[in-house]
This record gives sequence, C-alpha cells and structure tokens, in this order.
Amino acid sequence: MSSKESDHEAEPDEILKIEKIAKAGNSNRGASASHAAETNTTGTFLRKGKKTSSLRSFNEVDGKFNLTDDPAELRQVCLLEVKGSSPEPLLKGARYALSFKISLTENKFGWGEAPAFMMAKVGKKGRAKWARINLADVEENTEMEVPFGKLRFEVPPNAEDTILNFGLYELWNGGWKGGLLIHEAVVEEMPD
Repeated sequence: MSSKESDHEAEPDEILKIEKIAKAGNSNRGASASHAAETNTTGTFLRKGKKTSSLRSFNEVDGKFNLTDDPAELRQVCLLEVKGSSPEPLLKGARYALSFKISLTENKFGWGEAPAFMMAKVGKKGRAKWARINLADVEENTEMEVPFGKLRFEVPPNAEDTILNFGLYELWNGGWKGGLLIHEAVVEEMPD
C-alpha cells in the first residue's frame, strides 16, 4: 500500500481512542520505559499564500534541546507527541488545509507497527479533526508532505477562539521508534 492510499480521515472509533489518550496524557505508560518527544513551533512567515511554521526547538523529556533551524529530528522515543499552534488567529468562516513536511532517515525504525495521527482543532474548545498517516510508506531521505490530500478544516463563522491547535501523534504502539525528521508544518488557506 502506498502512502497515497493509506492517508484518510480517522474512523470514529479511532477518534474516540485518540481523544481519550490525549486527555489522559502519558501517565498510563511506565516512566522507566517511556520517553515522549514534543516539538514546539515558532516563527510563522508567509510564503506563496501559505503560513509555514518552522520547527525551531525539539524537546525530549529528559531535557535535551536542539535549538536550530534544521529539521526537528526524532532519534529514539516510545511516544510521539508533536504539538503546535498558530501565532495569529485564523479568519472566521475560511477553509484551510494542514500538512507536515517530513522525511525518514536511512536509520529509521519502528514506524511499521502502528499508524501516526495528525490533528487540527480551531480554538481550545473546538472539535478536533483527525487524519491517519502510515509513516512506514514514507521513503527514506525523501521529504514529503503528509497527509496526502492534506487535512482540511473550516473555521466556524461564529467561533470566538480562532487559533489553530495541531499535532502529530503515535502514542499507542508502545514500541521504540526513530529516524523521523519534521521539516515544517504548513497551514494553507483554501480557495472558495
């Protein structure tokens, strides 16, 4: 199965499972065997009508930081949780598409066991929209945009909070994984 075929919106059962785990946090995993990764996005700029967040910091739970403009590199973790938010509010009633530009190194491992999920949510109390991503289908040393077809969402016209909250997650497998490079997150306004 190619990566083009594997990307789709998550099924309702998967969404409930994702939301429960996301709310519970990482507390249900053994601390001695678990490490989480969190990437913070900073610096938004406009390029060809797209808002792009470059990943400027990478934080492994043990406190090591990589503060460069290079892609955030996931070397070895058990739980993947990449989160970010738009520094500026989105336009009410507008439609957008979210994607991550990623690649895998030749030393990649652990991505064939379970899919990753991408999430977009407008406002802290908004409804999350999810997409499943099969990272095992990503070719090594090739930068690509996931999910195929992008994760599309609309900002409600009556929304009070229009900040986009987004993420990339793989919290369920429990196995070690590594060799993922996250180049940037892209938020693109879609034409009517």
